[in-house]
Amino acid sequence: MTGPRVPALHVTRAWRMEPVELPWPVPADGEVSVRLLFATVCGSDVPKFTGTWARFTPPLVPGAPIHECVGVVEQSRVPGIAEGEPVLAIPKHDAGLAEVYLASAAQTTRLPGWSEDDLPYATLGQPTAAVLHGLDRLGDVRGARVAIIGLGGIGLIAAILLRGRGVAQLAVIEPNEYRRTLGAFLVNAQGYPAWSTELAGQADVVVEAVGHDTYGDTLPVCLRTVRPGGRVLLLGNPADTSHAVGVETIVRRNLCLVGSISPQWETYLSAGARAVHDDLATFRRLITGHARWRDAERVFREHADPASSRLKVVLTG
Repeated sequence: MTGPRVPALHVTRAWRMEPVELPWPVPADGEVSVRLLFATVCGSDVPKFTGTWARFTPPLVPGAPIHECVGVVEQSRVPGIAEGEPVLAIPKHDAGLAEVYLASAAQTTRLPGWSEDDLPYATLGQPTAAVLHGLDRLGDVRGARVAIIGLGGIGLIAAILLRGRGVAQLAVIEPNEYRRTLGAFLVNAQGYPAWSTELAGQADVVVEAVGHDTYGDTLPVCLRTVRPGGRVLLLGNPADTSHAVGVETIVRRNLCLVGSISPQWETYLSAGARAVHDDLATFRRLITGHARWRDAERVFREHADPASSRLKVVLTG
């Protein structure tokens, strides 16, 4: 006799999701089970779906790849987190394309003060947490001239937070016209469709926010843009383990490269949610569409198109 099952999606091969049913998730000590309400697609999810990330080739774990998730706690084995309350919770194995999923205590945070209508935007707390961690590692940026390479979700969140930290100027390099326009509207950023000699050696800080298989192209752009003695923050998630880089350029120009990827979630996840809530009017503009989570394959295909005007699409449970 089989127990209750949970509907989910499974990336069985590149560009393809199949509906499946999984065993009902039962949390262990230090875990919660969460009924999915809302999720958003991260740029790092897309190459896992398309099969272009060598470390994550399909078939993936059923329910993967989604990790920006908000839901209601079904069962809790975590002190201080009650059943029935909304949470921002990163699914185990990034397997959030399921009606109910498991999350650890360290990767779950309560959402006090969030209204029901605003909960879809709480998904942005997860990528915001990752950016906050990188900016904290970067240090003081007050009065700095900053250039951002790439205005996807991570790049735009970085622009919003950097403006709030008192930078003097923001320039962005982004080929997608819609994203450049949004950056100009949200944070008064000077937009460039491609690298320009105007930018050479002009930035105190350069933020790489593209990642994946583009580091071979974007790292040289970062090094051409930053001034001697400047800083480069690498926020983009690399798809490859190594890239050629001008070490002599870094050393002779006294550059500082700062890497950042996974923060201490037990600290930063709640901070990310608070940052979004505190500037909700701005962060709302990053959501450009809504769809049912069962239509995730179509949404992922749209996200894979670099010319798309889609930015962050909320998948609803």
